[in-house]
Amino acid sequence: MRLGQNILLDKHIIERIIKSAELDKDDIVFEIGSGTGILTRELCERAGYVISCEIDKKMYQEARSLSYNNLELYNVDGYRYAYIVNFDKFVSNIPYYKSRDTIELLAKKEFELAVIMVQKDFFEKILYENKAISFIARHCFTIEHIIDVSRDAFKPIPHVDSALIRLRKRNTLTDDEIKTIKLLYSFKGRKIKHASHMLVIDHTISDKRVEELNEEEIISILHLNTSNN
Repeated sequence: MRLGQNILLDKHIIERIIKSAELDKDDIVFEIGSGTGILTRELCERAGYVISCEIDKKMYQEARSLSYNNLELYNVDGYRYAYIVNFDKFVSNIPYYKSRDTIELLAKKEFELAVIMVQKDFFEKILYENKAISFIARHCFTIEHIIDVSRDAFKPIPHVDSALIRLRKRNTLTDDEIKTIKLLYSFKGRKIKHASHMLVIDHTISDKRVEELNEEEIISILHLNTSNN
């Protein structure tokens, strides 16, 4: 495994990824982690244009064997490159240690939908738990579970179970808003009035604990604080 990346080899799972992405010839697709190009090839066959990044030089050289006129392939850090590229759909077998970074990146980007492979525990965290990354995910996306994926679908075989998920964009957050959410959740377990020395808090909700706040109340805190920056 290079740079935390497991290569997906199961053709049936790749087919599910492609089907879930709902690709057509008008789509610009962005992929982080080309690997050896197995998924990239299928994206090029079905999408209008594919922009794919692979940071590992050896894998990048393997992926360069792909010959498609609708492919831009870069040997760069896709998480940095993503901020200067526009796309309709994000389809990637991401390194699992980059799962939080992926959610935050996609929260800040304008696009239609994403299909990603994540650790099953991470999927359950964003869907059910009360954490900053969970709020960011549920506020920004409609989260759909496509299928659980066996460890045997990858090489090398990972030590964790996986889930293929689809994210349909609902809302977009700025970098400042994400920072504010993280700061707010750092006071989890306490009444949010204890954060008043760092955040502007509406007195009508100051006696609530962070985990008692609903989505509308958290967004109101974001508006109060980001408008004052």
